[in-house]
Amino acid sequence: MRVRGQNVAEIRVLAEKGDAAAQHLLGVCLEHGDGGLVKNEAEAVAWYQKAAEQGHAQAATALGAAYRMGLGMPARDHAAAAKWYRKGAELGDAAAQTYLAKYCLMGLGVPLDDAEAARWFAKAAEQGDAEAQYYMGGLCGKGAVVPKDDAAAAGWFRKAAEQGHAMSQMALAASYEKSVGVTKDDAEAVKWYRQAAEQGERLAQYKLGMYCFKGEGVTRDFAEAARWFAKAADQGSPAAQCYLGICTAFGFGVEKSAVEAVKWFMLTEKLGVGRGGDPAAVAEAARHRVQLEKSMTPEQIAEAQKLAGEWKVTVTRVFRVKR
Repeated sequence: MRVRGQNVAEIRVLAEKGDAAAQHLLGVCLEHGDGGLVKNEAEAVAWYQKAAEQGHAQAATALGAAYRMGLGMPARDHAAAAKWYRKGAELGDAAAQTYLAKYCLMGLGVPLDDAEAARWFAKAAEQGDAEAQYYMGGLCGKGAVVPKDDAAAAGWFRKAAEQGHAMSQMALAASYEKSVGVTKDDAEAVKWYRQAAEQGERLAQYKLGMYCFKGEGVTRDFAEAARWFAKAADQGSPAAQCYLGICTAFGFGVEKSAVEAVKWFMLTEKLGVGRGGDPAAVAEAARHRVQLEKSMTPEQIAEAQKLAGEWKVTVTRVFRVKR
């Protein structure tokens, strides 16, 4: 079996002779069970360590990730993870710089240090790391650690968004929606919300649904609005559930159904309360539900309650594992 143009047996020979690149590659093969090797995380970590101790940047980063996730060891060790991320960061690896910055930002494995976090995020962002660019956008927008600069924030969000970073796509869309650092542009907001929505981000799905519902930045299309509301509603967005209920109650883009509409209004009222809830959506849903129930039979209301009770959230967000 060959991996990246080399036979695994040859890679092992080179690794045993002390070749750091081969040691790292052998570790990757063992961690993932590639190249015909049996997956062995503990052995993978041992090879990462050998390569990292020789100054191999990617191996140091991989070793940091292993300690962060507890691969091939009894438990996670964030202090050890931070140590090896720092090694990788100092060797110039952007992924290590980003994770070290996150550790500094959270005080995980290292002392809490926002300024140090910003320094490492900046280094990684300049190298094109999308996650770091997203964080730099946030830091520039807040202005607590670096000077507040909304235009710079939008610029960092754009760099990451163009790489497919969903959270940055939403942040850039919001910048265009609210005219923060850029000129208000509903069409641009729709463009970036759509890209994030297609990656499964429920807030972006709801926002895109609203643009389609209102016909702002895009031609009004109730069927398209209902489609995006449904995607976000299935992921548990109270606001999307409320508007899907409205679409269903009036037959906007979907088949009209009082039972289905009340089901969605009931779910909004259930999921939209408490910390992180959506009081406005709850109030809107309750108003529509009460009005709609006046024209429904007790059996129809009972059916809506039954459907709401049986409903389960469906997560469709695309999770990207970053090492």
